[in-house]
Amino acid sequence: MKRRWELTFQKEYEAWEGKSAALRELACLRVQFPAILQSVRDGDLLAGIASYRAVGFSPKDDEEFGWYLRPGMMEKEIAEAEGEERAELEVVRDYFLSRRGKAVTRACMDEETNRVLPSDDLEDDYPAYPLYRMTGCIVDYHRLLDGGIPGLREEVRAAARKNPGHEDFYEALLGALDLLADCCRFYARQCAELACQAGDARQWELRTMAANLEAVAKRAPQTFWEAAQLSWLYSIVAHTLDYGRMDDYLGTYLARDLKSGAVTPELAQRIVDSMWLLIADKRTTVHGRVMVGGMGRRDPESADLFIRYAFEATRHVRRNEPQLSMRWYEGMDPELLHLAMRLLGEGTTFPILYNDDANVPNVGKAFGVSREDAEQYYPFGCGEYVIGGRSFGSPNGVLNVARVLELTLHGGKSPDTGRQIAPPCGESFSTFEELYAAYLASAEHFIRFLAKQEAAEYEAAGKMAPFLLLSLCYDDCVARGEGMFSGGLRYLGGTLESYGNITASDSLLAIRKLVYDERRVPLRELVRALDGDFPDEALRQLCLDAPKYGNANREADEMASRMHDDLCRLVAAQAEANGLSTYLPVLINNDHNVKFGKHTGATADGRKKGAPLTNGNSPSGGMDRSGLTSLLTSMASLSGEQNAGMVQNLRLGKDQLIRCRDKTEALIRAYFSLGGTQLMVTAVSTRELRDAMARPELYQNLFVRVGGYSGRFISLPRPVQLDIISRTAYGEA
Repeated sequence: MKRRWELTFQKEYEAWEGKSAALRELACLRVQFPAILQSVRDGDLLAGIASYRAVGFSPKDDEEFGWYLRPGMMEKEIAEAEGEERAELEVVRDYFLSRRGKAVTRACMDEETNRVLPSDDLEDDYPAYPLYRMTGCIVDYHRLLDGGIPGLREEVRAAARKNPGHEDFYEALLGALDLLADCCRFYARQCAELACQAGDARQWELRTMAANLEAVAKRAPQTFWEAAQLSWLYSIVAHTLDYGRMDDYLGTYLARDLKSGAVTPELAQRIVDSMWLLIADKRTTVHGRVMVGGMGRRDPESADLFIRYAFEATRHVRRNEPQLSMRWYEGMDPELLHLAMRLLGEGTTFPILYNDDANVPNVGKAFGVSREDAEQYYPFGCGEYVIGGRSFGSPNGVLNVARVLELTLHGGKSPDTGRQIAPPCGESFSTFEELYAAYLASAEHFIRFLAKQEAAEYEAAGKMAPFLLLSLCYDDCVARGEGMFSGGLRYLGGTLESYGNITASDSLLAIRKLVYDERRVPLRELVRALDGDFPDEALRQLCLDAPKYGNANREADEMASRMHDDLCRLVAAQAEANGLSTYLPVLINNDHNVKFGKHTGATADGRKKGAPLTNGNSPSGGMDRSGLTSLLTSMASLSGEQNAGMVQNLRLGKDQLIRCRDKTEALIRAYFSLGGTQLMVTAVSTRELRDAMARPELYQNLFVRVGGYSGRFISLPRPVQLDIISRTAYGEA
């Protein structure tokens, strides 16, 4: 059955080759759904689980998008098949190899961009590489829930009457809505069948679920349970991995049902818990964002009520997803911040805290949008910002800025292989400003081509499909009669992830002081020492003693800010040249600071070859030695006005959050008042982390913030564990 499905999918695609992309997508979605939907599990209060196959269609599948191919899964299918069936599967594999996202993107890239950017990830020599993905689908769930499937259907029909010439697109949108309704009915039948075999309590749950699913197939949701069900099942069929401002679109339903008695507090909590479990079981690692709080909500009082249920669900479901995030501003219910600090003190790593008083104006400036739009900013994935329901900004370029500095010091050549990677820039710089200008020129070289690749990827996506289910819930696709990547989306931008920023800024400051200001070591001698991984420990100590970011040191913070602002400017300048609404950097890191560190030589801040680079907007491990207030002051010094998000990791001892919660909360509010944009808090001591490495069986539920995501500590690679241990822990008992 599984193999036959894949053959059917390929034949359906082939039948539409060269014809309407919208109707082709719809035809293939009809093969895909409900075929890949899995059974409701015992205890689930919401229906909707999908198991994607070796080929298919998705806005994001692993690191692919659109028409995807999972090579490992397909090769396993082929190996298990025999005779004619094996040959047919090989045809399917070869057919989609040239039609998947990466292949179509490379075909859209010009010859120079193809030559400059590697086709494979993380080449040892290379500081930049592209990612082939469409991530960060933050739809407007209000569009879905306000009128339900019938309301969207009427909106499509009305737009079709006003906008002739887009008949295929509108026909396909209506078909996609029919498909969503069919999936509701599929699960309604399944729940009804399961109820016949269940005990009394479970029978009532399943019958209610069946009734909810039948209802939302034909009308707008009227209850909290119905609204939660429709929003969840839509996310499954559309394959979104982040879930929008859930308190905003579900809070009113919840408050109304609690007031009327249509749902008890206990049942409401179980529904939220069920959604948390379903999100966690997707195991997407860096996705699963649920946003609550902040400015611009329709019904703040009801939304705040939902936040309390979300906090409780996070307490009940101790997993690394969903990544519960709370936007905070002065004037919000202060009790919510108290509850957030309590939850963090319990070691959940959630909620991630965002400062709307800084972020809303920052987003307005960075994205060039109105205050109303800026209030709908949404951190997705590892924390990159988009405007929910209105913009898209997939982070498809990666730049190791510490490696760029290393190349600059070697005239653009790799010190390991001699390969010319960056443009030639010479190796002698008479002043620091000459060196700094060469560094920026090298960075701009890679930024320019990563921006070209971003634009090519959107061009590829637009050619592949209109992404029907997503386009239904984005402004202004329905009104314009275009898919989201072919002219329908209100704001189509891009983002570039940078790594090792503070490693680079601390290194630049050390070079300026030791080589140019104090003249304690010639530049070439320092470069030779870096190439030899600091054979002279005395010279390394000089580098380590240079001022470091994270200590409220004026020189270090100014260098970090200068470099940050200049890189932001270089990235933003590429938007207009590539037809993008915005192209913005993100100081958002996962564990690639460790992977990139392995391919980066020793750096002038005193870091040894192969050691991790700094993570996000955080200091080098253990280099922040002046206390928590100084650390937060440094973190707040980098401007958020020209980027699409920064990550600030903070490790606190549990004692700091439990016994000194009020003091810690006051520090965080002071940090926010300085313009700090975000904090990710892990409450765990160094002793606990070291003990977890020695006795992992005792620490199954120990979670930490890695970078832009949380991970079970004992499951992380050892180098990542050591990187986390190296971070200063404040308030350890």
